[in-house]
Amino acid sequence: MRLKQTKKVATNKLDDYLKLSRSVVSKPVPHVDKVVGASMALALFGALQTVEAQMVYSGPQNVPCNLTVANQRCYANIDLAGGNDFEITRNVVAAQIFVQVDEVPGGGFEINGFNAQFAGGYVYPYALAAGALIGPASPWFTQAGQANSLSDNGFYPNHKWESLPNGTTRFLGIRGTIGGQTKYGWIRLTKNGFSNYTIVDWAYNNTTNGAVLAGNGVATSAGVSVSGRVLTSDGRGLRNAVVTLTDVNGNVRTARTSAFGYYQIDEIPTGQTVVVGVQSKLYQFAPRTLTVGDAITDLDFIGSN
Repeated sequence: MRLKQTKKVATNKLDDYLKLSRSVVSKPVPHVDKVVGASMALALFGALQTVEAQMVYSGPQNVPCNLTVANQRCYANIDLAGGNDFEITRNVVAAQIFVQVDEVPGGGFEINGFNAQFAGGYVYPYALAAGALIGPASPWFTQAGQANSLSDNGFYPNHKWESLPNGTTRFLGIRGTIGGQTKYGWIRLTKNGFSNYTIVDWAYNNTTNGAVLAGNGVATSAGVSVSGRVLTSDGRGLRNAVVTLTDVNGNVRTARTSAFGYYQIDEIPTGQTVVVGVQSKLYQFAPRTLTVGDAITDLDFIGSN
């Protein structure tokens, strides 16, 4: 009963939040130099601020970034004050074209990391799907001087955005500081073609070290539960089996099954992709991979000899 009630309350809150978010985002936002002013953004986002007071949201921006010549740039002002903080640049090195993302020195939101992979001397920011968890545990890299590559015209095999179909929208996970305090957030980009992107909007959690979900609001620390039952090959509950839940960063949570094979793992942040497995001396179990979006109450495992 407790799990059902928790799931119902969490679902109702999430539905209310998403409805309110959509009603705010659907409003057109005029802007000067493609950056909305702080007072206008706060007025637009006021209703949502009452739900998630620690979120700072840009409002819809739709900044065009059709970069056709070397060193052409487009910008975003992440904290809505103090100058631009983020840029996309068309860079050319030894006749090779790179589409770079970088911090802008002197901005109020000082970007010092992208949720990314490091390879070949470059940082390749991930193209995150909506709902991806962005926070302290993520893989963070940055290379100053335009060495963070969205696309590189096929020069390296590790680019994350280049293979996306045109018209695809994904998220950059960003880490930065304001007044020396670490903040986490996202930038929504639509790929229109090579060297052609649209900066749709962006947001960050103004709580120091607070996580966010890509495209949404704050990732609450309470999280949700994953539960179910571990069974023998003939359908009996298996006692004292160890259930492990591993996230993409290698963090492991465990639970031991009850006398009738039941288990529960709590406090899992939503939006994470995890692998759940079972360890037993007598039976073998195939691991399961899933993305946690809500409480899961029926993740059962049946062993084989």
